[in-house]
Amino acid sequence: MTGEDVLRQAHLTLAQGAALRRVVAAMTAPLAEQVAARAGLCRAIEAVLDHACRSSAPGLRGTVEMAVNEYGTLSDLHASAGDHEAARQAFERGLAIADLYGDPALIARMATDRAMHFRQAGRYATVLAVLFAERDRLQRVAPQPSEPIDPVHKVELAIAETLRWLGDFPRSEAHLRNLRARLDGTQDGRADPLRTFFQDNRAINLDAQEMYLALDRAEQASGAGRAHWLDVAQAALDRLHPRYAALAPWAGEAMRVQQCHILRLRGDHQGALTLLDALLPAFDGHEQLAQKRGTARVLRARLLNETGRGREAVDDAAAGIAGETAYGQWETIWKAHWQLARAQQARSRAREALDAFDAAVSALDQLRTASLGFRLDNLALRTARPMLDEAIATAVGHRDGARAARYADAIKSRFLSLSLAAGAIAAPRPEDVDRLDGLGARIDSLVSAYGEAAPEATTDIAARAALIERMRMKAGASGGAPSASLDMPATLAVLRAAGQAAIQLFLAGNVLTIVLLKDGEATAHARVLPAPVTEALAAFERNVTLPAHEQFARDYDPAERHLSVETFLPEAVLGAVLAARALLVCPHGLLNLLPWPAMPCDERRLFEFLPVGTLPNLACIAPLAARRPGGGRVALLGAPIPRSAALALPQTETELADLAALYGERLVGAPRVGPEATLAAFRALLGCREAAGAALHIATHGVFLRDDPAGAALVLTDRLLTAAEIALHPLPFTEVTLSACSTGVRPSRIGDVDMLGDDLVGLPASLLEAGAASVLTSITPAAPEASAALFTGYHRRRLGGMLPLEAFATTQRAMLEAGTAPLPGWIGFSLLAVQ
Repeated sequence: MTGEDVLRQAHLTLAQGAALRRVVAAMTAPLAEQVAARAGLCRAIEAVLDHACRSSAPGLRGTVEMAVNEYGTLSDLHASAGDHEAARQAFERGLAIADLYGDPALIARMATDRAMHFRQAGRYATVLAVLFAERDRLQRVAPQPSEPIDPVHKVELAIAETLRWLGDFPRSEAHLRNLRARLDGTQDGRADPLRTFFQDNRAINLDAQEMYLALDRAEQASGAGRAHWLDVAQAALDRLHPRYAALAPWAGEAMRVQQCHILRLRGDHQGALTLLDALLPAFDGHEQLAQKRGTARVLRARLLNETGRGREAVDDAAAGIAGETAYGQWETIWKAHWQLARAQQARSRAREALDAFDAAVSALDQLRTASLGFRLDNLALRTARPMLDEAIATAVGHRDGARAARYADAIKSRFLSLSLAAGAIAAPRPEDVDRLDGLGARIDSLVSAYGEAAPEATTDIAARAALIERMRMKAGASGGAPSASLDMPATLAVLRAAGQAAIQLFLAGNVLTIVLLKDGEATAHARVLPAPVTEALAAFERNVTLPAHEQFARDYDPAERHLSVETFLPEAVLGAVLAARALLVCPHGLLNLLPWPAMPCDERRLFEFLPVGTLPNLACIAPLAARRPGGGRVALLGAPIPRSAALALPQTETELADLAALYGERLVGAPRVGPEATLAAFRALLGCREAAGAALHIATHGVFLRDDPAGAALVLTDRLLTAAEIALHPLPFTEVTLSACSTGVRPSRIGDVDMLGDDLVGLPASLLEAGAASVLTSITPAAPEASAALFTGYHRRRLGGMLPLEAFATTQRAMLEAGTAPLPGWIGFSLLAVQ
């Protein structure tokens, strides 16, 4: 360095020192002054860094670390002041500095801060995509846990915290357990003050996350389970509080709020309220706690509501809403509106309560803008489901059909709605396709002829589920945030134009909510189902979710269990439905397994009165109506070489031959049959120019894996054509007909996850996501001769100009009148379509 460089460096260092003194002096000043001082310090550090870099000065590591740390702090201060754009710019600048100098610990710190800002905005797909990408990068770098700053710890802790927020407690706990082992492995007897400081800090963060996880688990548990998790939380709090109080009195007071949660969950609401009232002055008196004031007031409103003092909770709930909104706390804004709704109900203010529920659902929408895969999608709904159930009941109680429909649609198949709203799917990365293909090949070799996976496939099935989850996160992180909320005016307009009616069913316990959409109006109704009905539904589910070769054909007909349309629809609703040109049914829960087109109705079958389509939810109606059904051309695939003689499908060969003769020159290529019915043949069909707008008919065995929705499949000669494969690529075919058993089954539980979101999973969902406008499938096993008759009749009528719903119903009526085959052999066919 020249003498001039040294002099310049000295002046810059003095300026940096002066800026640092201003920061220290402003520590107790108003927040605006703290922001200004910290911003000045960041500029001073960057000037030193820039000069040192240009003059090739040694020892930049400390200056780089200081710059990154100060920009991170500045970002937090901007967030505390409610300026989220400035906060984003600050941490982006810090990340750029860390990237420029390539320090793993600093890059990890800024990447994690970036992810946490996305989490505050409810962009969970982006959060997890950023964190997992950073973890992958760190695994390649392989930093040692013995380093003073362990970047792996920060990233893994953020992943654990995010998974906890999303309700995946087992995976969150696994990450924390691994971090505890990593931390314990670095303990030694050396008295290194710096290393000891950072290890203590990591231990405090771990204790805090373990406490929050125990509290969340206690919230979901009851009885002895709740008591256990509260004991775990209390032990962690007892360790944490003295350490926070030693840092600053206000920090200790903030930590004591967790004692309020513990008291509340132990049933001591008055004790929790008394303690919270003693703590509130600390929140009101310290700017460092400004971001937490809203959360504290929401907790007070909840305690008042739960102790029967809801009339007093309005002001606290309103203050909570204001506080959480000011700081963009989308994770808790909806909870604040929920407490306001409860308080307004306590004051008998029905209109105000419904307005508050509207705001709660809108805030919840901000958190659910991209699919994370069925596991996280459903677990994330667990906390919000009680609020949505209350909102639906309130709307029905006030005969508000539009609101009841919107609230129920905030639950039902939410992420299929997101996929439809987002439009055409994007092609995945080739490396993801190759990896998924390799996993699929190994899993296929371990699936029996009856579609049951061997225990050896467990690891690969889990790996495939994880890969699909990561692919969804990447897609959600890179795409926009389409609205998946029910557009009631657009939905009613579609129905009115077609002369159709739609019914949305929502089953909570034994209470069935029915929303009828017809003639431009939405009306809400409720019915309590007697015990024999709920028992019959449970028995019906047990049968149709067994492996196909174990099911009882007789039990496919709801009439055998005295279930009919009249069981579920009030007389006025049924009368309005039967006067429509067609009916769209959006079932829920166990009702998804009923064959709605063939349901008994006035001693006949519902399809004898009008065409019936089934849909995942009301929000699907408008986007699916915009997809014009195909027709005129068809691609044929199926009748594969059987894996065993017992699974030969001679009727399927006849079915495909009859359809080939029916379409003649309007076939999309030659039929792919027998040895040519391969996975490569399916992929080749996707690339045919003639496939655009055509129909695809696949005739084979269906495979339904109860705990692996991505593995739901159609049997081909060489491989299984899985839902995972179908969802990978845009589908040029706008109409798909599946001559295969049990492809329409919708499980109510997958593995350890309750399907609270009532998601359509497996083959039908994948086909709709990929671009199909209609999918004809079967919930139950189907007799081969009945399937052949149904699909031949359906396609003949489609070629004659009938739209899918009309062609389906006409074929059903013709088969019933002619006695083509016993009804149980084809009763389970359902058409997912709007037209």
